[in-house]
Amino acid sequence: ISSTNGIKMAAEEVNAAGGINGKQVELLVQDDRSDAQEAATIVTKFVTQDGVHGILGEVASSRSIAAAPIAQNARIPMLTPSSTNPDVTKAGDYIFRSCFIDPVQGAAMSQFAGKSLGKRRAALMVDRKNDYSTGLEKVINEVFPRLGGEVVITQSYQEGDTDFNGQLTSIKGANPD
Repeated sequence: ISSTNGIKMAAEEVNAAGGINGKQVELLVQDDRSDAQEAATIVTKFVTQDGVHGILGEVASSRSIAAAPIAQNARIPMLTPSSTNPDVTKAGDYIFRSCFIDPVQGAAMSQFAGKSLGKRRAALMVDRKNDYSTGLEKVINEVFPRLGGEVVITQSYQEGDTDFNGQLTSIKGANPD
């Protein structure tokens, strides 16, 4: 929602200033329901039926990975503001991002915890079905130990879970910083 609102604001500003080469920007907004297959379906519709000139989004890596090859094959530029998995832009030269990738974010988290906070024993909570979550886990497990830290426990969860008592009890027992 925040990305959509930001894109709408930018389009309104561009249109109020006369548009692009005198043409008004028209936005087509679709909800992919946080589903990779739905994202691919929407992008297919955008490029085959709607004749879009560009795609802003998807905002999550797993959905961008599903959508990017479709935009690439149609030679329609796609810009994601927040998909951090390095594989997103490997789809081709029409796929772009405007954010840091997982290796940069995971390394920054590790450095912050280890250097700025002086913590040495970390616990991770990882959504195994989320590319962003597992991407950060991988980098933290590589970088944090090089900084003198240790990931003492990793617990899994799924989007939509509401009870974390089991994971938190296990984490407490591992005595992380």
